[in-house]
Amino acid sequence: MVQTLTGLVKTLRPKHWIKNVVVFAALVFSTSFFDLSKDLIAIGTFFIFCIAAGSVYIINDIVDRENDRKHPVKSKRPIASGELGIRFSGNSALILFLGSTAAGFFIHFHVGLIILMYIFANLAYSFWLEDVVIIDVFLISFGFVLRAIGGAIAIDVNISPWLIISTMFLALFLALNKRKAEINEADKVGGDTGGEAFPYTLPYLDQLIMIVTTATIVSYALYSFNSVHSDQILWTIPFVLYGVFRYMYLIEVKGYEGQLSEVLIKDKPLVGDILLWGIAVVMIMIFFNSG
Repeated sequence: MVQTLTGLVKTLRPKHWIKNVVVFAALVFSTSFFDLSKDLIAIGTFFIFCIAAGSVYIINDIVDRENDRKHPVKSKRPIASGELGIRFSGNSALILFLGSTAAGFFIHFHVGLIILMYIFANLAYSFWLEDVVIIDVFLISFGFVLRAIGGAIAIDVNISPWLIISTMFLALFLALNKRKAEINEADKVGGDTGGEAFPYTLPYLDQLIMIVTTATIVSYALYSFNSVHSDQILWTIPFVLYGVFRYMYLIEVKGYEGQLSEVLIKDKPLVGDILLWGIAVVMIMIFFNSG
């Protein structure tokens, strides 16, 4: 039983839960930051998204188990390796799907709807649209936007248009760099980077990344202008600049994988930058809470 539960936890991909911190964006940049009840609701919403994502991961692993068994790394996944049975995995996915949806509706009717949209968007991406040029990265971005909107609705704060725009561009930035990292990795091992598996080219990706990098920085700056402490939040922009530039450096120069969770595990300067950004935001909220 312990081995089965361990395998289930691995299948839920806890290291990827970092993506769900977007749920806290509205809380951080609102006057609700020091409202304990809303803090708890935001934390609960974060875990609901983690559970919802986990149900999708399980379904993906069930469907892809035959292909995963041929892969040197993916073959070690609990479902592909046989550590988790198909029936147990399927039942677990159903329970997580129903549980996360019910919990979302419990918090707020619209949060429940967003959880459903999030799950079905992820399934659509995994089974039909992952290799459709441009649509694939927009679907990834859509998932991040749903997290941000869900977090705002859960704590009953106004949804800033700049929150949606900033989240969208940041997610596009991450998704496009992930695509670039995949091509770079294939080039290293002498793989074929043409055809349906790699529908993008590096020059094209470079152009798109240049556009969304600029848009990400500008939209965050404009979002900070509209925060409750705009005069002080502006001081966090250098941390955002460093984070964006550092991430691009790791992908382009160091050859890191494009998966955000993998990059954060390996790169201490980027983790330090994110922590300093968080500390700066908290300090601003503490010392300028009256403004």
